[in-house]
Amino acid sequence: MFINYSIADQLSFKNLRKGQFVAEGSDLANRLIGGHIIQLMKTISYKRIADIGCGNGNRLINFCEISPNSKGIGIEIDSNASILATKNVKNKGFHDRIVISTEDILRTQKVYQDIDTVTCFMMLHDIFGASKEENMLSVLLKKFPKARQFIFADTALSNPNSNYSDRVFTSGFELAHSMQEQKLFLLEEYLNEFKACNLHLEKHINLPIPNTHLFFLVRN
Repeated sequence: MFINYSIADQLSFKNLRKGQFVAEGSDLANRLIGGHIIQLMKTISYKRIADIGCGNGNRLINFCEISPNSKGIGIEIDSNASILATKNVKNKGFHDRIVISTEDILRTQKVYQDIDTVTCFMMLHDIFGASKEENMLSVLLKKFPKARQFIFADTALSNPNSNYSDRVFTSGFELAHSMQEQKLFLLEEYLNEFKACNLHLEKHINLPIPNTHLFFLVRN
């Protein structure tokens, strides 16, 4: 099948992202990597946790189940995804421990002073690519001045020397993001940025999705 790019170029692919569908799609990805994330979360201690891009809220619910005395806030930019997350939190009986906030964490004026742990999964590239003028990871860290633990995961831009067996997924993933005008980043770019922001890499786990990494970072 051949793509007529003269037609494709006329379509606004970057506007095809619908928050509720992205949230559900992210939940499917969680089924592949969720076990690794949960295993890591069981090894750390936290009382106030923020999940950026919380999607349908299920992941944050799992985190609060792991730590019975914890409370969480799910931060989600898309209102439809937030509505879905709020329903899931209520239906599963966590409405007294979890709050869902609809906002752009990089643009909000809020500062979350009580958060000790921040998680963000499969959207580091959105944060890194949000501005060409500012260091957006640094902007993010300022929203959580007392947080010491950061758990991130994302799929990195492939290295040209990567295994051919990965190429089917990788080519599709990178093409889809290119058509939406979303920049992807090399693993080395992530690691360098962590270091520049005084985040010490405690654990780095290769996940079962090609070129996908789980990072446990501690602020120096």
